[in-house]
Amino acid sequence: MLKPPPYKEHHRLVSIIKVARAKEELISGTDFLEFRKQSKTLGPIVAYKLHSFTLNNKTPERIDSALVSSDFFSSLGIQPTIGRTFLPEDQLPECDRVVILSYSLWQRRFSGDPHLIGRPITLDQENYIVIGVMPPEFQLPKECGLWAPLAWDNESLRSLGEFLNLEVFARLKPDITLGQAKTEIRDIARTLAKDYPETNTGCDLRLTPLRESPPTLLVIELKTRLPPEKLRELKKQFPGVRIDINEPQAQKQIRTRQK
Repeated sequence: MLKPPPYKEHHRLVSIIKVARAKEELISGTDFLEFRKQSKTLGPIVAYKLHSFTLNNKTPERIDSALVSSDFFSSLGIQPTIGRTFLPEDQLPECDRVVILSYSLWQRRFSGDPHLIGRPITLDQENYIVIGVMPPEFQLPKECGLWAPLAWDNESLRSLGEFLNLEVFARLKPDITLGQAKTEIRDIARTLAKDYPETNTGCDLRLTPLRESPPTLLVIELKTRLPPEKLRELKKQFPGVRIDINEPQAQKQIRTRQK
């Protein structure tokens, strides 16, 4: 017998899916900010980005990870096994780097040491303070070993938003039906097509039950950052393809923009 997801009122959680020409498109940071601004039926609206870090403690190991908005865990109604989850200030660019570990990574690499909370670990040659460990049944996205804040403020996210590839989910507000939310999200899609035609013309927005694993997409990695106009041209040639270009530097740019 299948266990229900370990989330509070899981039936009220939905993924926001962007579709064009019957294919799924990636959601930009700009789209995400507009969802938050325009929606009256969904809240909180949460974003995360697939990522990977090299854990440098003792034997280096590449860890599947996610960069998440600060309300990621609270929106799911999940509490850590030890420590805490992210606070709004943790995602501000000027704040110290913090990280939350999966239960399996905590056990495998740190022998389940409860005194790890508040101590630094090294990820990609940078120090991150461990603030929490999630329970063993929590896996969103699947196989994720650790979570770090998607460090942004509205200004920096909007400036880089077109080039961030986000997974977005939300919770239906109290007394709101799925049908009402679907009607609203279609209206938002039309508004985005009008306001941001380059990235939203011909696109539709759909709501589905929360998915724990993003679809497998072809990933193009380029070692140098392209000018915006070249990147837009590349994205038009490969719709639905995730294009990662110098991602660690982009995240660093967001974090250090206000320093």
